[in-house]
Amino acid sequence: MATFKIDHSFKLINHGLVIVGELLSGSIKPNDILQLKDGPSLRIKSIESVDNIAEQIFRTGLLFHYENEEQQEQLENLKVTPQIAVIEDC
Repeated sequence: MATFKIDHSFKLINHGLVIVGELLSGSIKPNDILQLKDGPSLRIKSIESVDNIAEQIFRTGLLFHYENEEQQEQLENLKVTPQIAVIEDC
């Protein structure tokens, strides 16, 4: 199990929902499950570095698998609020 501090999210064209934040504890890998507070469980597709070197800000970006086109459309328009989320091993 890991905890992830979510800062913000955005839609990346041709990739879908990206949730950006900081890993607070534990470790994460593709196919782990991110559980949003009062929201869906999301299976992690990939883990990317989202850095702003000029401002010395280093964050982690999570991209997700979609079960179908309907879920993809819903999640791409999801606005994720800042929160501490739990990530479960898969």
